[in-house]
Amino acid sequence: PYPPGDASAVAAIRSQVSMPVAVGDDQGGSYYPEALLSANAIDVLRVDITANGGVTGLAKVVAQASNAGIPISPHMFPHFHTRVLDGLGVADYPAEWGVPGAGVHPMDDELEQPVLSDGVMEPLAPGEGFGRVVNMGWVSRQSVFDPLEVLREIPEGVCV
Repeated sequence: PYPPGDASAVAAIRSQVSMPVAVGDDQGGSYYPEALLSANAIDVLRVDITANGGVTGLAKVVAQASNAGIPISPHMFPHFHTRVLDGLGVADYPAEWGVPGAGVHPMDDELEQPVLSDGVMEPLAPGEGFGRVVNMGWVSRQSVFDPLEVLREIPEGVCV
């Protein structure tokens, strides 16, 4: 129990435990990864493209972690993270995929799933941008409040 964004508190915890500490994905704001690295607070930097400033911000964070010799581990949104990290030249990282049907990240269940070969994930199929990251058929089956019917205006084939 420590305040979000307190890199010195994480460093204090790290100094007291023998297990690796992995933090950084969605606490403290876009400055937080740099603060964690500066405080020598982590063994693994958790990254999240949605919390680290998009593609540009994530590229900066990945470079900072690499320069510090700290490995990264992306948090959720594997269809974004695997493509972006591969594009940034990150060769080795654990990708966090939900198990279809488990309810962890149900919007991903109907998207392309990883294929493992000798314990390593094969690249996802090439496509425009991030590839298909939203299945509008899945969205249409959800109970949502959309009084302006914005979702209805999104074509099925679009990559959103």
